[in-house]
Order: sequence, then structure tokens, then C-alpha cells
Amino acid sequence: MPGMSGGVDMPDIHGYPTAEEIEALKSYCGHLGDDKRTDLDIDKLMEHLQKIWWMPEYGIERKGKRLVLHTCGWSGNEEIISVLEHSLFWVLFWKKSVRGGHYYFEIPGHPVKKKRNREG
Repeated sequence: MPGMSGGVDMPDIHGYPTAEEIEALKSYCGHLGDDKRTDLDIDKLMEHLQKIWWMPEYGIERKGKRLVLHTCGWSGNEEIISVLEHSLFWVLFWKKSVRGGHYYFEIPGHPVKKKRNREG
């Protein structure tokens, strides 16, 4: 089923993420290389993973704080993992990797910004 990614065909006919998609991934995951500093944007990262992950319906599990990525043996997904391994996302949220292409993360909820009462 090459080219399947969230119901949208990727530009690569074999279903691999394109160079542009990898660059976008780096811009959302807080990538730590390439002499470029990128910010971490969890919402955009999760949305982008759904778009570029091969077989996301089987390879991405999100429940509460827990995120599990299964590569399903696909080297395109392994390339995505390789990018994530060199990112702020990985440093902050990675919990464990299990042989066979299974990666476990714990992502806490987004903090709620509260206004401080300066009067008291």
C-alpha cells in the first residue's frame, strides 16, 4: 500500500516522506542539528506525523499522555524516527524503545497559562 498516509497520497510514489516533509518535521519537533534552531510545536508535530507516517492507522497510537509509534517495518517511518531521535521532542518525552520498531513517549498536557493577580 505505498503512498498511504492518512488518506492522502504523498508526492513520493513509494510512500516515503519527501525532503520537504522531513524539513517540516524538523521545524515542528525542535530538531537539534543542521545549525538551525527550531521550536517544539506538539500540535503541529502530531498533525504532521499523521500526514507523513506510512499506515498511521496502525502505526500511531495516542491515548491521554501516551504516544506509541510503530514503524510497521517501513524504512520511511524509520527515517522519521531518526529525525525525532535528534530533537527536543525525543529528549523531553521519549520513555523507551522496544526491538521491532516500537517507540514509547509520554507527553504531558499543555500547561494552562494563568494570569497572576498582582494585587494580592
